[in-house]
Amino acid sequence: MDIAKISKCGTILEFRKGDAICVEKEPGETAYMLLSGMAKVSVNGREMADLRAGTLFGEMSLLENLPRSATVVAYSNEISVLEIGKNDFIDLMKTDNDIAYNLLRMLYTRVEDSINKYQGYMIKLKADIKGDEKYMIITKLTPDQFSNIVSKDPQYAVNLLCYLSHTLAKINKKVETI
Repeated sequence: MDIAKISKCGTILEFRKGDAICVEKEPGETAYMLLSGMAKVSVNGREMADLRAGTLFGEMSLLENLPRSATVVAYSNEISVLEIGKNDFIDLMKTDNDIAYNLLRMLYTRVEDSINKYQGYMIKLKADIKGDEKYMIITKLTPDQFSNIVSKDPQYAVNLLCYLSHTLAKINKKVETI
């Protein structure tokens, strides 16, 4: 992913170990790209994931117009993140097919990892997700196919990202009950 290109769309922020970058249940109008260091993701105080440089987070609130679904805290002594506002994020997804496709694959991988991690607890949800037509399209979508579609309909990239974001939100809601 072209971090230099993405960097033009946002503001670089610095955090120290223990600083909250975004907080669960608070409004979210920005997405973040972790540029250096590590961060920890927690939901309801339960640690869910480690984030490394190059990871996008916070996009779910931005795409879904919902409060933050998780808290992200700096884990390294010092970290840098790129903060991207909603309009810049949407414009980037509509105008740069490579970045949009890479973010689509990143979200898809996050969905797959979550399904695999909690598969014993969400058999019906897993079947619903895996059987959904949009999910099956994303599973097989190549970069060239994606570019061809998005060149005709730039909103398509945003729609697929929203779909995966919504799917992650459903998984997170299910995980909260485990």
